[in-house]
Amino acid sequence: MGFIEFSGFVAILKESIKVLAKNGHAMATIATLSILLHSLLLFANIFATKTVINDLLAKETLLLLLVPQGPELADLLVGLKKDIRIILGVELAILIVSFLVSLFSMGATILVSSTCKNILSFKDLMLSRLARSCARSLITSFHIALFLVGYVILFLTMLIPIRVFIDRPFALKFVSILFGIVALLFWIYLSVVWVLGLVVSVMEESCYGIEALGRAGGLVKGKRLYGFALNFLFTMALVIVFEGCRMIKDRKSLSVQIILGVLVIVFYCLVAIFQYMTLTVLYFECKKAQGEEIELQGSLEYSKVPLNTT
Repeated sequence: MGFIEFSGFVAILKESIKVLAKNGHAMATIATLSILLHSLLLFANIFATKTVINDLLAKETLLLLLVPQGPELADLLVGLKKDIRIILGVELAILIVSFLVSLFSMGATILVSSTCKNILSFKDLMLSRLARSCARSLITSFHIALFLVGYVILFLTMLIPIRVFIDRPFALKFVSILFGIVALLFWIYLSVVWVLGLVVSVMEESCYGIEALGRAGGLVKGKRLYGFALNFLFTMALVIVFEGCRMIKDRKSLSVQIILGVLVIVFYCLVAIFQYMTLTVLYFECKKAQGEEIELQGSLEYSKVPLNTT
């Protein structure tokens, strides 16, 4: 990244901080609600599955130690299947609700970042725009998920020859880590269009799914390095925090799990909100670079991003 590109990257961060200062009350409300809802989901997940997991482990231990036969074995297997179904059902429900909370938080953050008003009324934000924006983002997220699944499958497929032709453990580990780093960097590069497509889905009416991703790809031409730098920054921040939590001892304690979970949620929500603020700024900068006007839509006034870099 050259000096001009670095200056543009820093300018986007500075402008995002200005947006945060201008809409601090609304952003604080979004962050608080997001953290609160995700924390409640964490507690629900822990306490809803704790008893079932203990029962599952007890049955598994009984199955391994006593080696039951006949009706007793059948009852144990039925109980195991029932516990597994309950755990999977709870986890799936928590995952869906968590995704919806993140989706609404993202939409609200982008909409607030795009307005010059200090406070958006509930009617302006929630009723007029947010629901429709999130519906469009949901469709775009589905297409992004398909691309992500395809990318993961491609990555795993390319790992097969490495594991087949390299038999030395150290060399295999080294090459696998190196390949993983390259795959991560390429994913961060590809995700520039994906996450900007979500911003497009929120900001532009009747633009979602593949169309939003195509629109994002066209907008980000010449500015993709900025998006890569932003995504890299936020990804590394999350990786450092997650790895730091993994290094903490006594993670099996319930109280430690709750504390770590809440801390991770707080950090993740704050990073995600600021990330979408910077992406909104990048969206406007890309529109300006393409010579497009930053128009008014509905009751929301789009901020004109005063970036001078090209």
